[in-house]
Amino acid sequence: MVIDSTKEPSGALEREEAMLLKNMDNSYPLSTQYSRQCMACSFVNPPQRAVYINCGHIVCYPCAVDNWRCSPNDGNSNSCQSTSRIVRLFEEECGEEKKNDVIDKNGSNTVNMVDEQSNPSSTRYSRQCHVCLVENPHQRAVFCGHIICFPCAVDHKRNAGKCVFCRSSGDFIKLAEKECGIEKNNNSSLQRSD
Repeated sequence: MVIDSTKEPSGALEREEAMLLKNMDNSYPLSTQYSRQCMACSFVNPPQRAVYINCGHIVCYPCAVDNWRCSPNDGNSNSCQSTSRIVRLFEEECGEEKKNDVIDKNGSNTVNMVDEQSNPSSTRYSRQCHVCLVENPHQRAVFCGHIICFPCAVDHKRNAGKCVFCRSSGDFIKLAEKECGIEKNNNSSLQRSD
């Protein structure tokens, strides 16, 4: 979805809409997880991703370079088929998942970190909006590759119309991200006992 830049801002109404979207994002569960899987080749956690500007579908960068036509593989027929320019996404790595936690014979914790080269699916990426600092926005938008939450994109488009990071101008595109579940907390010490 492209934010329509042909409409004149309606002032208070747009600000109210941006605030409503922001409140919805703030109330969305932090534990909601979103898939990073490439919609074309199904690679689980690509190190670099790109977005098709016309439709907002996200694919791994090699698939985007190879195909100028968006062909999402979501189990249904490939219905999008939008011909579009692509933009590489700038995503912040925030570390690796810790696997195989072990306690050695001396009683100290040792963590066997997964090598990112041998297992790129272990790398985690931040979803934080670097404008309003919401940690896990429900909807995000991209401009020139820099990603911010959708409410900030709506507000920023009304006020400035340029990327807050690199100052290039254009329209924000809402990313088509797929929820893949809510992380469950199995730690019984954090559960309420009634």
